[in-house]
Amino acid sequence: MTSRTKPSKKSETLEVRLSLEAKAAFMTLCRRQGRTASEAVRAFVESELHSPVTPRPSRTSPWRIGIAAAAAGLAVGAVAAPTLARPAWSGQTRCHHAQRVLAPVAEAPGSPRP
Repeated sequence: MTSRTKPSKKSETLEVRLSLEAKAAFMTLCRRQGRTASEAVRAFVESELHSPVTPRPSRTSPWRIGIAAAAAGLAVGAVAAPTLARPAWSGQTRCHHAQRVLAPVAEAPGSPRP
């Protein structure tokens, strides 16, 4: 008596969402090929399982790279701009700067005199 190995029972299901147009086109293709949609999906899964794995290209969009570069530029500019705009301070420069800034406030019309 010989024992035969039965093919494994197909008991698992896979639900896939497709547009109505894609499903109709797929069903038409399967009918033309003389197979069911299930047979076509099983063949696809088997071929994917036995094919070598190839890495897919990164999905980083050029917009994301541009936005990141712009944000980095703004961050560097925000740090560098105040440092570059400020003169080298010395005691004399500081006093001169204070006189220039405070003098118009004291002489503004309607401001109380000290």
